[in-house]
Amino acid sequence: MRYFYPAIALCALVGMSSCKRPKAPHDVPDERPNQAAATQPVAAQATTPSSRPDGGTYSRLQLLRFIRASRLVVAAAEASGRNIDAMPEGFPALALAARDDASLNPALAAGHMRADEWAQVGERAWLAWGVAQLDYNAEAPLRKNAADLAAARQRLALAEAAVRSGFPILSEEQRAQRITKAQDEATTATDRAAMWADSAQRLRTQIAEAETAAENADAAGATGGTANTPPAGLQDLVRDPAIVAPNASGVDGAAGPGPAFQQDPAALAAAQQQTAQAARAAVATLSQELAVAERNQQDERDHAERASLSAEHPDLPRDDVEKMDMFRQATAAIEQSKADIQKREQESEVLKARLQDDRRVNAAERQKAAPPADVELLRRYLAEFNEAWGMTVEGRAKPASRG
Repeated sequence: MRYFYPAIALCALVGMSSCKRPKAPHDVPDERPNQAAATQPVAAQATTPSSRPDGGTYSRLQLLRFIRASRLVVAAAEASGRNIDAMPEGFPALALAARDDASLNPALAAGHMRADEWAQVGERAWLAWGVAQLDYNAEAPLRKNAADLAAARQRLALAEAAVRSGFPILSEEQRAQRITKAQDEATTATDRAAMWADSAQRLRTQIAEAETAAENADAAGATGGTANTPPAGLQDLVRDPAIVAPNASGVDGAAGPGPAFQQDPAALAAAQQQTAQAARAAVATLSQELAVAERNQQDERDHAERASLSAEHPDLPRDDVEKMDMFRQATAAIEQSKADIQKREQESEVLKARLQDDRRVNAAERQKAAPPADVELLRRYLAEFNEAWGMTVEGRAKPASRG
């Protein structure tokens, strides 16, 4: 009997546990717009919104569905020739049309929303849009300042990297420009080297002719004969009135030696000697010009080679001069970037404080216009909202979005 009462108590506990119903699993609503219609009945969408922020009048899922449905409704309304007023004041007219116009029902169905839910969410979303768009546009100076600050920090990082590595840090555009410039320089230098090579070859030919003329004059002077007429290219260099042979009349000229001149061996030998000396002087002059041409040719070849290497390796300095210039420019860029960063950071604080003051002063009107939770949620999807209604992110109508 001592186990009688414990046995009764145990049976009672077992009976109570067997009578409990299993708890239904917690159903977490799916917030993906594309799958919402497949997982939830249409009737439940308006009555059981998911993930609604505290103080908000619509959920993230409802807003995303509204945006998707609005894109389809706007397209269908424009296709039917209906005028769309993408503003809070113009939405009620389109909401009424969506309820009464059967041609818009397929667009709402494709967006997984009923006409009354689309109108209800849309009314509250457009009220929040008025505040969210005003805030976004008011923050334009702050966004520009942030972009300038990021650019200054990027310039500072690149300049510091250039100083550490000794190489210029180039963007893709700068690298492409540097390659193109180097390739052009290589082509130009190669053309100039070819020009100097042609000039050097002509000078070598003239030198050889002048040397031949000097040798012929020496040989003619030794044998008492007449030297050959200098080549056409050397006549200006070797012509001397004292050594030009006289003509038959006995007057000096270019018609060849006369009988009296040929009968004077001493005069003829002196003339041949002077011709040889003039030819050798021409050789000396031409040799100097040849040295200049060959030096210029080599300089242009070296220039073309350096330019070709620069085109292959645009990140490397060409020489010590360019390296020093790069270092000087990078050092200056570091100082300028630091000054810009400091300035932008100060401006950012001023702009933030100004925006906070404006919103604090207008807090009552903002709260009256739309709940803060609605505004914050719409702000996260402002670009998508505006795009669905044919507007830019700044809330202006796109030129091509209206017929």
